[in-house]
Parts: sequence; C-alpha cells; structure tokens
Amino acid sequence: MKVGLFTYGMKDQLTGIGQYAMQLSYALKAQYPDIQIILLNPYPHSSLEWYRDFPVIPMPRLGLLPGVIIAGSMALATTARRYHLDIIHDPCGIAPFAFPGRYRRVVTIHDAIPYIYPQYYPLLGKVVYRTTVPLARWTADAVLTVSESAKDDLIRYTQISRSHIVVTPLGTRVPTPKALQIWRQDLPNIQKAFGVSGPYFLVVGANHPRKNVTRVIEALRLMRQSGEPVELIVTGQPPQGTGRTAEPGLQFVGHVNDETLHRLYANATGVLVPSYYEGFGLPALEAMAHGTPVIASPVSSLPEIIQDTGLYASPSDTLAWVGAMRRLLSDTALRQHLADAGYHRASQYSWAQTAKETVWVYRRIMKGQAS
Repeated sequence: MKVGLFTYGMKDQLTGIGQYAMQLSYALKAQYPDIQIILLNPYPHSSLEWYRDFPVIPMPRLGLLPGVIIAGSMALATTARRYHLDIIHDPCGIAPFAFPGRYRRVVTIHDAIPYIYPQYYPLLGKVVYRTTVPLARWTADAVLTVSESAKDDLIRYTQISRSHIVVTPLGTRVPTPKALQIWRQDLPNIQKAFGVSGPYFLVVGANHPRKNVTRVIEALRLMRQSGEPVELIVTGQPPQGTGRTAEPGLQFVGHVNDETLHRLYANATGVLVPSYYEGFGLPALEAMAHGTPVIASPVSSLPEIIQDTGLYASPSDTLAWVGAMRRLLSDTALRQHLADAGYHRASQYSWAQTAKETVWVYRRIMKGQAS
C-alpha cells in the first residue's frame, strides 16, 4: 500500500497538527513495512529532518492556502495517478478532494473550532470550513478525528454522518522514570536559562485567542500582588495584545526545541490549559506523560483526555484559576497524587496505537468498505 501524506502548513516549525502528521508517519513506518509513506511536500526547502527520512514528492504550488483551495484537488488527484498512490491522507483538515480518482481519500479534521469561534479565523480559513470540509461527507472515503468530543461537534456542524467519522486519538511518548529524574535534576539550569527563581507554571502554545492565555496571566498578577513568588513560562508566540513587555514573573520564551520542552514540562509545578476549546489537548497529555499535574478548562475534549487526573477551572473565572494554582503550590500530597495518576493515564495513549487505528481505516477503505 502506498500512502501519500499531504503536509500543508508543515514547513520548519511544527504545531500540534504537524506533530500529529510526523509522529503518525514514523509510527506507521516502524510498525507496517507493507505500507509505504510518501510525503507530499509543499516546502522543498524545509529544514525538517522529517523530509529526509521519507520519500518525498515536491508540491510547491500548494504551500499557501489559496493555492490549495484553487489547485489542490487537481494537483493531488494528478499526483495520485502519476505515482500510483493507493491513498492520499490529508492530516490538516482541508480535504481538497473534489476530483475523484482510483485512489482512496482520508482526511483528519481535528476540531470544529472555526464553526464555534469563527471570529478567530481569517476569511480563507472560514471558506475552507464552509466548503471543502462539509463536502468531505461525499469527497472523502473516511474522516478521522482525534476525540469523541470533536466527533460530536463535527457531526453537529458539518452534517458528516456518525458512521463516516472514526476517532483515532493522538499519542505521546511517555518518558521513563530515569529520564524524568535526569530532567528534574536540571532545574537550576532551567531557572537560569529562563530567568525564574522559584516554582513556575507552564503554558505550551499560546498564539491563538481560544487558548485564553490572558486568563492565567491575570491569575498570575493577582497571586503576585498577594506576595506569592509564583512565575509563569509561556512557549510559542504570545497571543495578540499581550506583547512581550517585561512583567514580573511572566516569561514568553517563543519556540523551544524538544529537549528544552522536556525539561520545562518535567520541572513545572503544573501545566495550565485554560482554553475555551480543544479538539484534543496534546499539551495536557504531554504534561501528564512527564508526571506533571494539569489544570485545565472543563470544556470540549479536555475532561475526556484528563478525566480525574487533573484540576479544573472555568475558562472565564480568573479567581478559579488562582484557587487551583494555589492548591497545587500548597498541597504536596495532591500534587504527587495527580502526577502519578496522570503519568499512568498518559501511558494509555501512544503513537503506535494511533497508527494501528489509522491502518484499520486504510485497510477497510481499500477493501471498498465504508469507514
């Protein structure tokens, strides 16, 4: 079986969707030697090692969303025919599959955020979600999504039938206790590198308004005004309106490499996920895998993933976040209990399992069966 994985939006730094596509491709390669993964790459000059680990078909015309909307369907269909691809899998939720062919078509739609919070999306993004995504009920042989919560929302907003959508949860790599111990011994270097002197909370990925990072920044300010020496580290680009101005206890550190992120996770008092909506909530799962407690909003997929291994605070209630953060700071026994429970739960999610469930869909549609 030859599978073309369309890597739109995955140029040099991978977001959550890019991580999903990359980790899925490696897991498929490791477990299923009868399946050849070929990256349909719009970015021939990407610095990512990923593109050197797999066969690549360059598709430079599809590097920007207008090009995908205008030419994507024809280009992918032509590529499938020319290179004898059995399946094209679009992991980024665009579903540019208007031109049929002998190949099978799979799309992963991670969430229904553009329907629920359209004010946060540019015009072209809205066009995609109002046209090609709903059409996937006819143009795709199978639709994948990453949580039961996301599946319910997609059924509601896109009218894709329940039987056509398969949930394939994301995975994570659970570090060994020895690795965690090594990373935690590096706390002094983390403090020095990021200018923190005491306990800190961590937010991973902050560049979208729905991430609601301003809520926990407000909580941080209230706590510091009360004399509590708590600090907050935020990775990724800061949300619009917050800027990068110096503020006591707050650090926006931009993109960090994987090794640094491991250390940030492992040494945090807690990881904060104050989002209004998450299709899955990968930072929460990654925190749990590092034995770090999570405080999250009780919305969308987050309770499904975290269950009773974390604390919850309303995304609209700053004082609730203050209270939850104080609980983690003051209650050592609670912190350890949540850390252990989260670590155990994270072990139930793996990229190997994601690959297994994806291959089940691939083989089913190759037999001509509906998803």
